[in-house]
Amino acid sequence: MEGIYLFRKRFVLLASSLFLMIAGCSNVDKQAGEGDKLSLKQEDKVKTAQAAAGETKANNEITVGDQTFHVIMLNKEIWEYAKAVENDSAAVKKEVYREKVVTPLRKQVAEADAHIYHDYFSFLSPNTNITKLKENAKVLLDDEERILELVEQGIKDSAQKMAGEDKTIIILPVNPDERFVIEKMGGLSGVAVSEDTVVLNLDPSFEEEGLKYLVAHEYHHTLQTENRADKAPSILEYFLLEGKADAFANSIYPDYKVPWTEPLSERLQEKVFDELRENGNDWDTNRYYEFFNGYSSKGIPMWSNYKVGFQVVQSYVRNNPDSSVAEWTALLPKEIILGSDYKDVYEELEAAEE
Repeated sequence: MEGIYLFRKRFVLLASSLFLMIAGCSNVDKQAGEGDKLSLKQEDKVKTAQAAAGETKANNEITVGDQTFHVIMLNKEIWEYAKAVENDSAAVKKEVYREKVVTPLRKQVAEADAHIYHDYFSFLSPNTNITKLKENAKVLLDDEERILELVEQGIKDSAQKMAGEDKTIIILPVNPDERFVIEKMGGLSGVAVSEDTVVLNLDPSFEEEGLKYLVAHEYHHTLQTENRADKAPSILEYFLLEGKADAFANSIYPDYKVPWTEPLSERLQEKVFDELRENGNDWDTNRYYEFFNGYSSKGIPMWSNYKVGFQVVQSYVRNNPDSSVAEWTALLPKEIILGSDYKDVYEELEAAEE
């Protein structure tokens, strides 16, 4: 899924299609207005309960073998941000977002010794639906215990499959304006912002198995970076970064089906390869997006990059049954392709570049 960043290219790609929510602003001491969905008494209860549990939640640690996972939940911070902005029309959103969300996040990231980009606002996309954001954050805030249990299970399943370095997982609501994520991706999106830090975005409608699958997918992206196996100079090779992450998640949750791994027919596969042959197989962000979003006039279906990437990796695994997860994770995308049934296609594309 999204996953991107380490992924120097990947970060640019997925940030706009999968990610967060807008910045916001200001008078945080202003009392709730008539339009606030929580009464002042209810707000006080929420604050009291979260104050008691907040440090435990914010600094939640999960240990699997020699690995430590820090889970940072930002639903409370997002809720407070949205409430402050909603009730103060003069608020400067970016300033309030910095105060309510960014500053606490930086503190927790530093405490976890995690690595993340400093320009947090580059992660934010315009959000005009502050009221809905606040409502969703409150729902997720009330549901944090279940969310943490699911994340913990996803972490344990993934780390037992393949161990790595310590990780930090940041969780916050998805932008309610991101209809694509909510309606077509099960209310879930994610991004690996470094080899040790992942950000997950949840809509209250998220599926339990989907959340565990997402944890596994993004965790594997960090493993690829740890192993310096994320070098992808061409579009086709870049497909493999997503294909490897989905192959990993699928190996853990084989019964959970995601639409972006449904196989393409031979005819549609050939359409994708024809497009690569015609336009070259170097790197081009706009062209990559054509495969992600689909290009109907060219016969390119949505998620072609994920679908082809997944099919190539699955082909490699079938052809190399003795290759462990750790071994094929450490392979460069090119090495995966050359060990798959798509070797001839790759060699054709390389020849077309000469």
